[in-house]
Amino acid sequence: MRLLNDILVFVHVIGLFLGTAPGLATAVVSRQLVNATPEAAAALRQLPPIFVNISALGLLILWASGIVLVFTRWGGVEHLTVTFWVRAAFIVVLTIVAIMIHMTIREAKKTGDVAITQRLQPFVIVAALAALAAIFVTILTFHPA
Repeated sequence: MRLLNDILVFVHVIGLFLGTAPGLATAVVSRQLVNATPEAAAALRQLPPIFVNISALGLLILWASGIVLVFTRWGGVEHLTVTFWVRAAFIVVLTIVAIMIHMTIREAKKTGDVAITQRLQPFVIVAALAALAAIFVTILTFHPA
């Protein structure tokens, strides 16, 4: 069972990275858009939709492996630690923000209105902060007692 849990934790952490890294990358791309030439801006605008898809895949892996780990590693919800719940709260925030980013990008693509993407900046900031907090609390959560 320990090997299975170790593999699940590995998959879970991969999901965490895939779910969080695109938000951080989008923050970098957003900053570059400010001073980009029109040609560079057009190329940079192609990246956030790709990042959103990667993030969605990562969050799916994260949630699926996390639910399994609740039972295989901790033996059920009643045995979860405070750090787990704090981490879960950051993951919920990250998931909600990822959905908002996805919806905003889809609206921009559907309407062709690039100005809509300006609404991404607050979402990107929240996603980046939630991602960093989730990563930090993950270390506390999986640290052996």
